[in-house]
Amino acid sequence: MALFDSIRAGASGAADDYEVERSLRFNAAESAHLSRTLSSDGNRRLWTWSGWLKLGKQPDSQRFIFSQRTSSSNQCNIQYSENGRFRFESGGGKGNAFTQGQFKDPTAWYHLIVTLDSDNSTADDRIIIYVNGERQGLDISPAISTGDHGINNNNEQVLGREADTNSLEYDGYMAEIHFIDGARKQPSDFAETDALTGEYKPIKYTGTYGSQGWYYNFSDNSNTTASTLGKDYSGNGNNTTPGNMNVTANSVENDSVLDSPTNNWCVLSNLTGYWSEGGSIPFADGNLFADNPNSGDRAGFATFRLESGKKYYIEGVYLEPGGSGAQTKWAITTLSKSDGVAVKPGGSGSFGFDWRGGAGTPQILNSGSSSTIGSRPSNGQVIGMAIDLVNGKMYVHKGNSYYNSGDPDNGTGAIITGISTSQDFQFIVSVDSGGPNFAETKVNFGQQGFAHQPSTFTDLLNSDSLPEPTIPLPTQHFEAVTYTGNSGTQSITGLSFAPDWVWIKERNDSGSHAAFDIIRGVQKRLKPDNSNAEITQSDTLTSFNSDGFTLGGNGHTNDGNTFVAWCWNAGSSTVTNTDGDITSQVRANPTAGFSIVSYTGNGGSNQTIGHGLGVTPQAYITKNRDSNGANWEAQWNVAVNKSVAFRGSLNLTEQNQNNSLASFTSTTFSVASSSTARNANNKKYIAYVFSSVKGYSLVGSYVGNSNSNGAFIFCGFRPAWVMVKRSTGADSWLIMDNKRSTVNPVGNTLAANSSGSENVDTGGIPMDFVANGFKCRGTGADFNENGQTYIFLAFAESPFKYARAR
Repeated sequence: MALFDSIRAGASGAADDYEVERSLRFNAAESAHLSRTLSSDGNRRLWTWSGWLKLGKQPDSQRFIFSQRTSSSNQCNIQYSENGRFRFESGGGKGNAFTQGQFKDPTAWYHLIVTLDSDNSTADDRIIIYVNGERQGLDISPAISTGDHGINNNNEQVLGREADTNSLEYDGYMAEIHFIDGARKQPSDFAETDALTGEYKPIKYTGTYGSQGWYYNFSDNSNTTASTLGKDYSGNGNNTTPGNMNVTANSVENDSVLDSPTNNWCVLSNLTGYWSEGGSIPFADGNLFADNPNSGDRAGFATFRLESGKKYYIEGVYLEPGGSGAQTKWAITTLSKSDGVAVKPGGSGSFGFDWRGGAGTPQILNSGSSSTIGSRPSNGQVIGMAIDLVNGKMYVHKGNSYYNSGDPDNGTGAIITGISTSQDFQFIVSVDSGGPNFAETKVNFGQQGFAHQPSTFTDLLNSDSLPEPTIPLPTQHFEAVTYTGNSGTQSITGLSFAPDWVWIKERNDSGSHAAFDIIRGVQKRLKPDNSNAEITQSDTLTSFNSDGFTLGGNGHTNDGNTFVAWCWNAGSSTVTNTDGDITSQVRANPTAGFSIVSYTGNGGSNQTIGHGLGVTPQAYITKNRDSNGANWEAQWNVAVNKSVAFRGSLNLTEQNQNNSLASFTSTTFSVASSSTARNANNKKYIAYVFSSVKGYSLVGSYVGNSNSNGAFIFCGFRPAWVMVKRSTGADSWLIMDNKRSTVNPVGNTLAANSSGSENVDTGGIPMDFVANGFKCRGTGADFNENGQTYIFLAFAESPFKYARAR
């Protein structure tokens, strides 16, 4: 079923959608907070807290989002824990509840609701936590007690740190904070899902607040008083007093930012994989501060990519907290340098600037060459970088005085020219360990306002500026479905398309996979985990329907066990294709970069076959339908991230054979030989062909690092399905999806090459899905061994433009 269908009713998708103008950054290092002491108790048994959060620095202990405390026994709070779980705690043994899922995604916004009804007769319903509209499973111990709890009593109530101790500060952003006194509210009171884009987004709350309720939207940033930044917009006048907040416009110190749930902005990403030379930077201050720990050289990426044909400006401040500073770099790098782990910029494909330089003089970094220029910025001085991907130039300044007498608006005095204007880039920062001398920078992508923005460099790194995706609703082209078999006839429904390729696997018992497609027809089963020929089974998939498919009672597709079905849309018609040496029958969905191709082998070598996509694909999987013992041929030709040409077998764990490689064009793919697996004479074959579609799918690669802070892979979307294979080793083809693992970590894995049940033949808990890609969270060789190369195929749940943090 499509994501958020349960709250889809009423979604508008209209142009006049509700806009959240800004959020408030809570800088943990400065103990930023908001505080209010109630004149009298509100309802301490029944209330709802709703707010939008964007995470900053990953904490090493619990951090307080909302807190009441006078002592350890008289406290009640909403927390974000060091393991990424949201928590409700009521002191004195009155209850404790953690979300079962982990939430560590700093790339986009979460909607969090915590609602208490302590007198509810169902104990597990006394505290409910929703994230992005979905009720979360909770680990509750001890049980939530009946009667009064501390939140909403007449003591100090604090946003952003623990009350009373004034510690354990939250780092990140908050927006649209509502507190409803005396009522339990639902997600639909605060948010809805857009029917056109699938985006889960804020709406105007129209209910009442109760006498002690409040609504903080932080829209008045003219000052940091209770009547401005802390103003209550509920009508109750329950203003809150800001502490350690800064609203200086056009400054890296500005905590009143444009980053919001309706316009997500770029920050520095603490998902960047651990680099063996020093590690990843512990970004802070809402992930806008490259905080140098001075213990090894470190690097990290930004959460957005810089797109060709645009002009970007990035601003910040140079800092020397120790001695005379150390090397600290800003750069853009080609995607081939972004293969999972960030390293400090240098070498071919890196274009940037070392603000301090190795000997105290700034250095220009120009794709493998370097040269010194001018003098380094002074401590605390504003710095800026103008990146012209229209003309292939880069400019940098300190205090608005450009090096090389540069003038970005006039196109003169660039420190670097000749940058490619036909590809996207990744922005990266790095800091070096310098002993007593070290440097660091704060970064501002525009959410704090710019002091020195060039007038023609107006492209911004935020979701509003991202192009409209080709496929705004990925569930119209791919979706995973889970179901429980009934050993009889059953129709699986809820898809937003008529599926053309359905791949089924039993989850809680061993049994071969079952793949069906509309060209071969119903009841025609192939088994991706072995080399057997196609078989006809009348009790398997018996029809392809407009919103799903119908099954008979076969034990491998519909007995009493649990199943997953991965479903793809291959278009609306099957046609004869004569583009290649071999005539093929093709059902193609060029919009989604997927086609199903049927052909009969002719026994020749280097034969071409039409695929119908109209663009050059990057991968195909093909199977000889007639012959037992013929392996599934899998070929990848990856040009993004680390370039990889791979040939292997889907039903085996073999490493890259690196021979008999296919060639791909916009009209055909090739089969290199007359082997049984590829092109035996008069044998029937089926092929599934894939081309990456920006914001929807990606054929890619990455390099592992053998660290629990593993490789991060930018996809440009929040994944729904990922299949990973180590190309340099004999490991399984691991498959993860968003329906078997509805929260992070994505711990339910199946192997395409194995008949084993879920998690039997796989590493388990390999990754997190996040709003712009996926993150390896373990050290298993089958997905994250140091220096090893992995290929993958991924499909989206939501393009990054519309994605929520997961």
